[in-house]
Amino acid sequence: MDKILKEIFHYDSFRQGQKEIIEQILADKDVLAILPTGNGKSLCYQYPAYVRSGLVVIICPLISLMNDQIEQMQLRGEKRAIAFNSQLTYQEKKEVLRNLSSYRFFFISPELIRQEEVLATLKKTEIQSIVVDEAHCISQWGVDFRPDYYQLPYILESLGQPQVIALTATATPTVIADIRTILFAKKNSVEIQYSVYRSNLHYLVEKEVDKRKYIVDFLAKYAGPGIIYFSSKKEAQKMALELKQLGYAAAYYHGDMMTEDRLKIQQQFLQNQLEILCATTAFGMGVNKPNIRFVIHYHLPASLENFVQESGRAGRDGKPALSILLYKEEDISLQRLFIREAYQELFDLFIVDPKWQSDLQKRWLHCLQDIGYQKEDFIRLFKKKEKERYQQLRAMVEFVETPYSRIQFIQRYFAEPQVFQYEQETVAIDDILESRRESLTQPQEFSVRHILYQLFQPMLEKTEKTT
Repeated sequence: MDKILKEIFHYDSFRQGQKEIIEQILADKDVLAILPTGNGKSLCYQYPAYVRSGLVVIICPLISLMNDQIEQMQLRGEKRAIAFNSQLTYQEKKEVLRNLSSYRFFFISPELIRQEEVLATLKKTEIQSIVVDEAHCISQWGVDFRPDYYQLPYILESLGQPQVIALTATATPTVIADIRTILFAKKNSVEIQYSVYRSNLHYLVEKEVDKRKYIVDFLAKYAGPGIIYFSSKKEAQKMALELKQLGYAAAYYHGDMMTEDRLKIQQQFLQNQLEILCATTAFGMGVNKPNIRFVIHYHLPASLENFVQESGRAGRDGKPALSILLYKEEDISLQRLFIREAYQELFDLFIVDPKWQSDLQKRWLHCLQDIGYQKEDFIRLFKKKEKERYQQLRAMVEFVETPYSRIQFIQRYFAEPQVFQYEQETVAIDDILESRRESLTQPQEFSVRHILYQLFQPMLEKTEKTT
């Protein structure tokens, strides 16, 4: 195993959990693997692809995550990987499907994999495994705004029940139960779980402070790169503009921006052209930037799952990093409002006139027709999920208010089998972050066309050669 690891992936040794997971996959077991953020989950499905034949299909929730994975593959010389998404033209998609068997890795969203033409092509292709990356999204996003996750059992059935590999960094017992129901109801899966704890990542909660002043004072003393997360797009934009006026290389990022603008900002941040990114939760999943020194949550996150995922984007290089949560009691009301608004839209599904239905309501109706859900089943599911969201928010507040170890609180929340004792949990910020400021170059104006060319041209060249 070490030979492939060295020659193809250029690593001298496996990280915690990787070898155990790969051995189970190579033994043709269905696997649910839970590894800490930044621990190299992608290696677990990529390594077997160089040992066995067939296509590895990766169901991935975000285009940015697909692009990042492919870019990392290209850097080590892999040319047989393709992302099947909206960044390809109609003709390019046709070419990819026509030559699908020539690829080794096929990235696709849960929405696109259920398309008739895609499924028909996959049925004629030798499939090595189906990978569900960021599998916690099945539970966290499936009901809220990605109903196509609930179609996966029928897709797996239509493809002849190939090997399934589910990967995530955060999964509570409730999330694990959802993943089992959707992906492994007809399978006996192996579950491998490692602690979310990372010794280099430190947690700090600041209560009832002037948040804007805290951030300005903090950045005046400590160097980035860093991410500041907001629950409000308006607040993220306002903070970024204020920091730019103070001379910081800062920008904002949220889901309502044009795709090409988000792509440009992401590339600037990854290339160290930006020091501070003010973002909503739309940013970060799968983004591989090892040198992020801190993550600040300006608002209370909706859940500990989100908090741990987002905090885990700091310190992936193994050096000391910091997660700071700025908390005010009024933040709870904001998250409650989000829950009420989200679920009211779904509960209104059956009473809203079709011409006034939102895109989400239309997608859910279409999904319900396909999977044969009855109205009563749907309402029961949504009430259950709404209750879970309030429970997650309550746990998040308990994490903030606990007088005991916050690391142990997180471990117990995720029902880890072993909760460790820590001699020194509280560490001074000066012992974690660099106090000196290193100058950054001005943001480079990336051409979106150039970025897309760099990402997809090697794949398209491969397609052309096979036609």
